[in-house]
Amino acid sequence: FGADVPTGADVIVTEIFDSWLLGEGMVPVMHDAIERGLLAPHGRVVPAGAQIWGVLVESEWLARHEQLPSGALAGYAHVIEALG
Repeated sequence: FGADVPTGADVIVTEIFDSWLLGEGMVPVMHDAIERGLLAPHGRVVPAGAQIWGVLVESEWLARHEQLPSGALAGYAHVIEALG
């Protein structure tokens, strides 16, 4: 906020998505914007939603090369609920 933006915005348009949807910090960034009053009480975020589709697979190669660090998703549940 500043003199040039005296109240929360009616619309926040964002494109901070990567191919995994959450990798660029979309959820924590929008949560912070809402907490700081950057979005008006009845404002909208565009895009307003997304879907993640997944398929369970078993792969020794993926298990060796693509594991999330322990606790990588810790803390996201309460942030997502707050945005709901």
